[in-house]
Amino acid sequence: MTFQAKLNYWCFHLDSKVDHRFKKRHTIRAMVALILVAIAISPFSIAFSQKDSSLQKNNMSNSFTHTVFCEFGTATWCSPCVKAHTALQNIYESGDYPFYYTALIDDANIEAHKRLYNDYNFYAFPTCFYDGGYRVVLGGYTSEEVYRIPIEESGQRVVPDLGISVSMDWLGSAVYQINITIYNNETETYTGRLRAYIVEIISRWKDAQGHPYDFAMLDWAFNKNIQITGEDVFEDTTTWDGADHGFGDIIRNNIMVIAAVFNSEKHTGYSDPPENLHPFDAYYVDQTAAATPILETVPPNTPEITGPISGKTGTEYKYTFVTTDPDGDDVYYYIEWGDDQIEEWIGTYESGESVTIGHVWEEQDTYTIRAKAKDIFDAESSWETLDVKIPRSKISYSSMLLRIFKQFPNAFPLLRYLQRL
Repeated sequence: MTFQAKLNYWCFHLDSKVDHRFKKRHTIRAMVALILVAIAISPFSIAFSQKDSSLQKNNMSNSFTHTVFCEFGTATWCSPCVKAHTALQNIYESGDYPFYYTALIDDANIEAHKRLYNDYNFYAFPTCFYDGGYRVVLGGYTSEEVYRIPIEESGQRVVPDLGISVSMDWLGSAVYQINITIYNNETETYTGRLRAYIVEIISRWKDAQGHPYDFAMLDWAFNKNIQITGEDVFEDTTTWDGADHGFGDIIRNNIMVIAAVFNSEKHTGYSDPPENLHPFDAYYVDQTAAATPILETVPPNTPEITGPISGKTGTEYKYTFVTTDPDGDDVYYYIEWGDDQIEEWIGTYESGESVTIGHVWEEQDTYTIRAKAKDIFDAESSWETLDVKIPRSKISYSSMLLRIFKQFPNAFPLLRYLQRL
């Protein structure tokens, strides 16, 4: 890391402390600012710093030793956390690094709270713990660079040669099967801890500006010590039921599992850098992988159509459509009314939710209503039909006789005479 980058890094941390009202550190910030000004007046220094920083970033992003993992300590009420949240989102979506993160939302999830306070001796919001505490960023900053630098530094760390494979299968009704395989490519035995985080990709919980968090932790899939002999493989499978943990309403394709392998070697980390306060036992991450459910989908059942099977022209009649999806996915409906009028993939609606729509036929005929459903993965059901007769209006006898009598006024006495016979 360049001298310029290091100074920037320290300035960022000092800015964080001002956010937390540590006013006594203004003097230190001023001293660092003076050093930066002194460097800035040298054209040679500027050119060297910019060139070095650019090369360093390119080299780092192309030569990571492992996938970096960040645990983002935050809370729904925390205003400075919005900046950190936005920065992590942007960095992840950029695809610049092999990198995953999870939002540990303290006031929303008990497992996240315990992870922050029991394992990290948590100090203040927001705090980002990179690779188990190898680097720690305290505070919310507008610049993404303060969150990128620790990723690059963590990605250059020498780690054991591990491989990790993760998969998850949707079993229906908020239940997942999670499979993890870890390959120890070293000749020596590896000891560490496997932590696999069940995260909601677009979270039900929002930040202080009302934006949903990304990758918010819901629960553990695995949280256990592991030991893998040299050139051997660790494999394990678990079934996780969201309903057992209060998340029976999860959506199949909105869940991810992030698996990180933490080394058993203990280091000392600090959740209040750079003052080295609030120490914790740091176990660095050696490898990370993630998976979303395999997107095999079963089509919705053929929808049912209920409503009148006969009627009159110019009158609106209401029809109800309903289907269920075996996977519990939301559904759309495609409806043909038989008169060239179409409702094209309206929705989405929840599985089992009834949809009532009115329609008017303007001409007499027999019409066939056709409807089918598809789920959010475009798997379509079979067609269902319902025939509706809209016949020609009948003329009442009284109206018909009235017309006859108007045209043939002498007919009425004749009818009366015939009636007497």
